[in-house]
Amino acid sequence: MGGDLASYDRSLIFGVYSTINVIVFMSGVLIFMMQAGFMMLETGGMSRKNAINNIFKNFVDACVCGIFFYWFGYPILTGDSILVDWMREMGFAHTTENTSPGPIVTLNDDISLFFNFAFAATCVTICSGAVTGRIAPYAYLFFGAVFSALIYPVVAFTVWNPDGMLYGVIHDFAGSLVVHGLGGFAGLAGAIMLRPRIGEFNFGRGQIDSYRFAGSSISNAAHNIPISALGVFFLWIGWYGFNAGSTFAAGFDLSEIDLSATQDQPDMIANAIFEQLIGGFGQVVINTTLAPCAAVFSVLAFFMVTQNKYNISDLMNGALAGLVGITANADAATAPIAVLIGVLSGAVYVIAVIFMFRAKIDDPIGAFPVHGAVGLFAGGMFALTTGDMELGPIVFGTQMFYGAMICLFGFLSALVTFWVASRLMYVIKKLGNSQYFDYGPMPRNHLRVTPEQELAGMDLELHGQDAYSINLTAPGKAKTTF
Repeated sequence: MGGDLASYDRSLIFGVYSTINVIVFMSGVLIFMMQAGFMMLETGGMSRKNAINNIFKNFVDACVCGIFFYWFGYPILTGDSILVDWMREMGFAHTTENTSPGPIVTLNDDISLFFNFAFAATCVTICSGAVTGRIAPYAYLFFGAVFSALIYPVVAFTVWNPDGMLYGVIHDFAGSLVVHGLGGFAGLAGAIMLRPRIGEFNFGRGQIDSYRFAGSSISNAAHNIPISALGVFFLWIGWYGFNAGSTFAAGFDLSEIDLSATQDQPDMIANAIFEQLIGGFGQVVINTTLAPCAAVFSVLAFFMVTQNKYNISDLMNGALAGLVGITANADAATAPIAVLIGVLSGAVYVIAVIFMFRAKIDDPIGAFPVHGAVGLFAGGMFALTTGDMELGPIVFGTQMFYGAMICLFGFLSALVTFWVASRLMYVIKKLGNSQYFDYGPMPRNHLRVTPEQELAGMDLELHGQDAYSINLTAPGKAKTTF
């Protein structure tokens, strides 16, 4: 609990305390379910030969994040870390005497930890879609550990902790910049360092067998769009926890409850408290529904204007772009503004996809267009909620400047992290006299698996399994593989 609560009825305090903790816990569960959504989206959108590897990355990185965020990341986010003390000494953080000046009912510490862990896990997993299909698993897990323990917590502290330098300077309600922009730009860094998958943008032509190269692009194609679609629905559902749960992430100020209208109707006090407690929560839910719907029509309009066939993967990513766009602004936007934000988010997604194609950057799932590009512009779109033609451009410029700094920090941090990971992979291979040095005529890149592993598929080469193989062995029957 925080602030002066002595003047408030105990039943009111504990009622609010119980309500917000239950809501935030259930929201955290929904957010954690987004891990399943990312896993299905990525697995279905990639080659069948890497299905198990995609499951492995998404499953194990959540476990890595759980350990490293608990021990290192969360203390940074809350300001109880040696690193934050150093930041204060260097002038990169403030020291706030009283972080709860009003009658604030705060979250239980463990519920807050779980909720923030779900955010951190989401940020890390976003990068997976940009580097999938060729990254060495241990290099990716090293990245996940560093981002969970250090990079994401530092950014979250800077923006959301009252001691952070950007607290109150920029508006990022539930993490368009802190979670999605950071993760998306980290994914961009990884995609650039890894270079494309063999067969994409003619990468590998003339360096591997021409017959195998001819089939590589075909084998890279999405193999299970229905499971990707199911993953998008899981993500959309989880996003209600992401945005609506953030309503109470910092607790609840009891001074916002006005019971003056119930003085003559004491039996209506409970209803009045509930309505005022949940009022803003409901608006966030509506905005989180409208923005992705509008974004889908924005992407659909692009296909209609250009007379291209309606690519369902782009339409689904359009919905995710709308969700990213509204995440920074769900608490401040009206319903019409939420629709406008969705339309603009869809347009930014399309532009970013075109940019990635022309730059020949291989982002198999579209992590950067959805999370990075839209996440950055989502911060700027907060200006739409001001309703002021004079103030709006100033707000837009401020949001975009600091948002760009956050994304640049994520990009550069990821470059350094992936470079260190490549050096560690080299040392591990060298000490272990590994066979995975054989890159043939291809450029040696220890962030990547070898060309042979990539072409054959990481499921069999690294995991010794086939995601769609069923072996039936019974007395008197031959072993059959479907």
